[in-house]
Amino acid sequence: METNPYLKDNEVVNNDKEVILEYEKPQLYKRVFSNIIDMILVFIVSVSLISLSLSIYNKSESYTNSNKIMNDVKIQSGFYKEIDDTLIFLTDELESATEKTYEEKYNTIKNITYTFFLDESGTFFEGNGIQIWHEIISKSDLFELVDGKYEKRDGVSDLRAYEFYKKFVDENILGYISKNIDYIDAARAIIIVQIVIFLASFFLSIIIFYLVIPLIFYRGKKSLGRLIFKIAFVDFQGISASSARFLGKFALFFFIEVVLSIFTFGIPLFISISMVGFSKSGQCLSEYLSGVYAISSDNKKIYKNVEEYDETHIN
Repeated sequence: METNPYLKDNEVVNNDKEVILEYEKPQLYKRVFSNIIDMILVFIVSVSLISLSLSIYNKSESYTNSNKIMNDVKIQSGFYKEIDDTLIFLTDELESATEKTYEEKYNTIKNITYTFFLDESGTFFEGNGIQIWHEIISKSDLFELVDGKYEKRDGVSDLRAYEFYKKFVDENILGYISKNIDYIDAARAIIIVQIVIFLASFFLSIIIFYLVIPLIFYRGKKSLGRLIFKIAFVDFQGISASSARFLGKFALFFFIEVVLSIFTFGIPLFISISMVGFSKSGQCLSEYLSGVYAISSDNKKIYKNVEEYDETHIN
């Protein structure tokens, strides 16, 4: 029968023989700070892996092709120009053109906007672009319909008319451009790879610091944070948790407290943390389900197995 090491004045059962190992439950602050250290290390390695992976991906043919499709759609809209392999947005170009008058700037942005919504090629709208534009511009009292086209009213300065167009273009045009089907497919391809890179880097870092390193520190299965605060993992007998048991504990931690928490707003992680603070054994969810206990190993030897314990005490 499994026995909690923190019951019976810290007596633990070893092959039906009572042995006083005097393990104590680690203080809560030590568990908190040990996990903070481990998570900081996870964050640092994750960021490094993400940066390295993205730099490699951004040079790949897949990214280059997808990015070119998106840039071609932007250029086709008329609001972007490619100069020395760099896309220049229309309003940025107009703002930097100090030699142009506001009348010239207004006419330029007005004509490009009208042509975009007219969309004779059917690239961005399904034949209703001009209707959409008229609904937008008709809400402003700066313009009036003249011969089927909206022009600024008498008395409205070129500056005010230009600023209206500039504000609209800055805030809305990319949204219309991004509705193009080719743009959507290319952007989706990039985003999917980036999400995979982010998740893979994070999960790999979790595996390194919460599985690989504890398995290297075989006795007590300590992570770097737990090593600093002298916290070890034992089984119900008070013996160092076996690799198989610890692997089961990690699998529960990884899939329930990490992966599942990502998709359930952190509910499993919150439950697990609450268990550490309020349960008598101080076990988190994965420890409870796998029969593993966190103990304070200050000046205490953690026995690898029952045989090592027996040999030590026989001698």
